[in-house]
Amino acid sequence: MDLTNNLVEHIYQGSGNLIELDYSPVWVLFSVLLAISGTFVATAIAGISGQLHHPITRWTVQFTGALAFGASVWGMHFVGMLAVSMPVQVTYDPITTLISVLPATLAAWVAIHWLALEQTSWSKQLVTAGFIAVGIGTMHYTGMYAMRMDAELQFEPQLFILSLLIAYLLSLISIQLVHTLRNGANNYKHLGNLAGGVGFGLSIAAMHYVAMLSTRVVGVAALDIAIPPTDRGHLISLITLGLLAALGISYAGSLATRLRINNRELTLRREQLKQIIQHSMNSVFTIGEDGQIETVNAQSEHLFREPNTSMCTKNIREYIPDWHPDIEELELTGVHDRECIGRRSDGQELQLLLRKSMLNIEGKKLFIIFLMDISEYKETEKELYHQATHDALTGAFNRRHMESVIISEYQRCRRHHNGLSVMMFDIDHFKRVNDTYGHDIGDQVLSEVANRLQQLIRASDTLCRTGGEEFLLILPETNNPAALVLAERLRARIANEPFHLDSGHKLNVTISIGVYTTLGESSEGYQEVIQRADRAMYAAKTNGRDRVENYTNLLTRGLGAVKS
Repeated sequence: MDLTNNLVEHIYQGSGNLIELDYSPVWVLFSVLLAISGTFVATAIAGISGQLHHPITRWTVQFTGALAFGASVWGMHFVGMLAVSMPVQVTYDPITTLISVLPATLAAWVAIHWLALEQTSWSKQLVTAGFIAVGIGTMHYTGMYAMRMDAELQFEPQLFILSLLIAYLLSLISIQLVHTLRNGANNYKHLGNLAGGVGFGLSIAAMHYVAMLSTRVVGVAALDIAIPPTDRGHLISLITLGLLAALGISYAGSLATRLRINNRELTLRREQLKQIIQHSMNSVFTIGEDGQIETVNAQSEHLFREPNTSMCTKNIREYIPDWHPDIEELELTGVHDRECIGRRSDGQELQLLLRKSMLNIEGKKLFIIFLMDISEYKETEKELYHQATHDALTGAFNRRHMESVIISEYQRCRRHHNGLSVMMFDIDHFKRVNDTYGHDIGDQVLSEVANRLQQLIRASDTLCRTGGEEFLLILPETNNPAALVLAERLRARIANEPFHLDSGHKLNVTISIGVYTTLGESSEGYQEVIQRADRAMYAAKTNGRDRVENYTNLLTRGLGAVKS
């Protein structure tokens, strides 16, 4: 009942002698700037605390932010009151004045806790704005209650409610701005703290001065003219210094805590990265722009058979002779991969896969390269390719590879009209060799025939085993007379040199050869090219074996339709 009567007594009834209040614009502006700067610090602290993971550290930093926010509300209020002049002597109760900072501080602690979150629900934002508005309002009217003067304070109810609504709406808008900017594009994230500082500062100032509009000082003027508060300059200096000290301590404490956490996290990540690099299965180098090696990991020592103390005194070109920074390419792509040859100090070469990236630190370029030894992989790849394209017994190319080569060479022949010659070989009476001496001897004969043929052909020629005792020789850019000369040399090499068997016996072997040359002018196709060489070979076997037949001669003799 007493509380109700006390509240009713402070509602302005429209009667009594009103004492006029006079405001200094300079100090009003100063109070607004003070509120903005203080809440900017508090908002920044809230952002910092959101990045901390340790609960106690995070709550401690948030409490320093709440102190900064509360001090901003308190400082703005009393600087604003020092801007007021009235014809009444005014003093302040020190206990009540100090206590007035608590409501704003407690409300700010809850608000900062939610402001620190990256995402908050709409309901939490409404409640946060409510805490801030109630804290600001409670601080203001508690501060007004601390005034001591020969007059009575009363308030207009409508403006009283309006002051709280303004504080609430501006706080809600500020919260929205902070979260929108912090969660937006990187270019706008740094504006979040500024928007929060301006928004919350304006909400404090707007609430204060609208509340002052609702204030009615009822009494009799004790002086002829309005006077400013006693020793305004001295008091404002003390309030400003105290407020700035509180803000500085709060912000410095938050930054120091964040720095300590960052250093701890940086140390942990540095150790993690060091362990990852040192125990990586790949060789890792860091290299200066001039190629000087700065660091190597343990795998690099193993790869190049050299201790890191020795390697760090050398240039990377001693290990990778064709090293080039490729700065322009790295600036475009970020990462560059290629195969290269590495060289150990003893001269042994390695086939390596190199991945390179570049860091640009204050104008200094640093290269990081990862090396993987792919020598065994390349050897395996080479062996698999050989198995896939070569005949296992004779070492000649197999039929599948023959088809890809003949297609390619025939197309090239048609484009440039250079001669393409094809020879088809068949070992004479080979079945008799197998039946007489066995298949092991037959395999030995096949292998030796292929070996002798390989010794007489060019590197650009392709010898293929097409099946059984048959071989095909592809001769790019070879005209018919040259092909016939080579065919006769091949036939003679086989016929004139007996084959020495493992049993000690000698075996005479002969071959029949069919030759066909195309200039690519007709549309016979590569398959017809092979078939014509095959027909010529069949004619050689029909005409007595151990001989060379030219398909062109068959046409003149009317034997072009002969089939194998």
